[in-house]
Amino acid sequence: MKKFLFFVILALNAGISSAQIKYEPGYIISNDGLRMSCEIRNLDWKGNPTSFEYRSSGTTEVKVPRIADVAEFGIDDGVTYQRHTVDMDRSTDMVERMDDKRNPVFKSETLFLRLLVSGKAVLLQYEEGNLQRFFYSIDKSPVQQLVYKRYMVGVSNDNVGINELYKQQILNEMKCASISKKDIERLDYKRSDLTKIFSKYNQCDGSAASGENAEEESVINMTLRPGLTYNSLKISDNTGTTTDFGRNASFRVGFEIENVLPFNKGLWALTLEPAYQKYSATQGNITVNYQSFDIGVGVRRYLFKNGNNKLYANLGFVYGIPLAADQAIQFPLFSLKVSSGINVAAGVGYIMNRFSAELNYAFGRGIMGEYVNYSSSYKGPALLVGYRISK
Repeated sequence: MKKFLFFVILALNAGISSAQIKYEPGYIISNDGLRMSCEIRNLDWKGNPTSFEYRSSGTTEVKVPRIADVAEFGIDDGVTYQRHTVDMDRSTDMVERMDDKRNPVFKSETLFLRLLVSGKAVLLQYEEGNLQRFFYSIDKSPVQQLVYKRYMVGVSNDNVGINELYKQQILNEMKCASISKKDIERLDYKRSDLTKIFSKYNQCDGSAASGENAEEESVINMTLRPGLTYNSLKISDNTGTTTDFGRNASFRVGFEIENVLPFNKGLWALTLEPAYQKYSATQGNITVNYQSFDIGVGVRRYLFKNGNNKLYANLGFVYGIPLAADQAIQFPLFSLKVSSGINVAAGVGYIMNRFSAELNYAFGRGIMGEYVNYSSSYKGPALLVGYRISK
């Protein structure tokens, strides 16, 4: 099964590599307003890029332009970035590094800002790590930051104050009968809320609106996952004697929660799966009835997507909590108690519409952690089938 784990890791790496070299149709607008069609290397940037690579259609020569030479670039039916020189506040939200100044500390920077909404009211975004700032322009006015700042207040600096000037900026400059003061008061400084209010203003104004107009949000999928396990168990004592209980087929049932991450075209996901499984066997005068409630946490990489058909690979950890632990391993005159244990699990699977199938392998889990005189290895493959119950 080492080969199986190697295959899963290789598949994950192959998926990463293939994503890193993908060029997609796009365009570049130069400082003089000329638009050039090209192919742009799409890294599906989590933060705002400081540079990008492109090549002319039909060629292999890769170019990296200076930010000073590009007014705008974008990927067809995808993201758009515009170059702007703006005053930006980089104050941190981290409490241990937060300052006590209510007003932002601006510094002029030339950046590629992501276009979220265009029209009479333009909304742009800058993201770098935990730093997130939004900018706006009304009727082609100079681009300004929507101000939101957390700061320390009080003699001992143990309270956090919030400067929400962005609400007043929007209230002053985006007057519309369908936007009430309460709508603005409820606005959070986040992409989904701001995108909606800017789009609403453009509709009210009657100007043509374009741009992304929607937040790339993580997607939550919930799937019932019953299956068959074919686990084995070996127990060794300090005399060097090993008892092999062999493999045993058994039914398991699980419920997976998948969080598809909002970048890299949804190719990455985090998974959480509680599951119940059991293993029963007899060897000589020893009887094993091991049941566990497992909590699996992992990362999933989609290697192929074509509509509702998807191929993926998983890698993660499983924490097994024994049930009826005191009676799990029984000898004629006494019993041994099993303990919680952690093991690595890997798998490959295929999804078609709401249905899925996965071949999974759980590597050795120790279940005799309470005894210094015993060691154990519980492991084996599983065939899991799934039915997604979320939309």
